[in-house]
Amino acid sequence: AGEERSKVVSQSTFPISVSKKNDGSVEILSETGLVSFRSGGCNTVYSYGSRVPYKFHQSDKYTVFAYDLNTPNKHFSVYVTDITGNKQFETIVENVKSVSAFSDTIFVLTSEKLLAFDRTGTVVSEISVSEDAVLHPQVFGG
Repeated sequence: AGEERSKVVSQSTFPISVSKKNDGSVEILSETGLVSFRSGGCNTVYSYGSRVPYKFHQSDKYTVFAYDLNTPNKHFSVYVTDITGNKQFETIVENVKSVSAFSDTIFVLTSEKLLAFDRTGTVVSEISVSEDAVLHPQVFGG
């Protein structure tokens, strides 16, 4: 217990989140992109240039992040990768408040609805929510 298995050193990137995947790989979501560490080495999965994730979630199977496209209607790009770092889908959603993943379903909460996507990016469920529930979840049991 407590044994160091490997070490990663980066002098130019700040990690935001780290996640261990089901296959033993590790993904690091940083200020510059998503990097995957596998037995075969290190691989930059996605580089978002000057954009930084606004919301993100890493599960044992998926990494989901949303970044602001800086449009008047508050459009966000929601980007999803699988356990091996392959892009599953990318979609544009307005007013993203939160993103999550459970099993093979990706969830995006906006100020007006909860969207559930399958792993191909198809909307499988859409539920209207009140803005009060999004802004004050403790009032609604959340």
